[in-house]
Amino acid sequence: MLPEKKSKKWLNVLLIYTGIVFVGLMITRFLLGTALDARLILNFFLLSLGSAVLPVVAGYFGKSLFFKIYASTNFIALAYMFVLIVNNRAPGWEDLISIVVYVYLLPVGAILGVIAEVVQYFRKRKSK
Repeated sequence: MLPEKKSKKWLNVLLIYTGIVFVGLMITRFLLGTALDARLILNFFLLSLGSAVLPVVAGYFGKSLFFKIYASTNFIALAYMFVLIVNNRAPGWEDLISIVVYVYLLPVGAILGVIAEVVQYFRKRKSK
């Protein structure tokens, strides 16, 4: 399902991944009724692109397990943002809390992805 290592198709994955995250972030702002301006849109685009570059680069170099774990964590973080907003868990603070939770969970996904890649590396090495 994922492109081969060092395939140019990873650029398509980057564009699609960035688009999905960007749309998800924008939907959360619509749900909150936040006024959208060019600065907010640009910041969300940069956040989306930044959250997409790391896993796509890792996938490009053959670290598909890292890509899968990081991307899963990213989409779980987006889903949790929606839960926080829809359930009104922090009245008046949903916009700030939802972004903080999202940004906090991204490094968690990166750390879990690195750990999984290291474990996979040693398993392959041990089996040889």
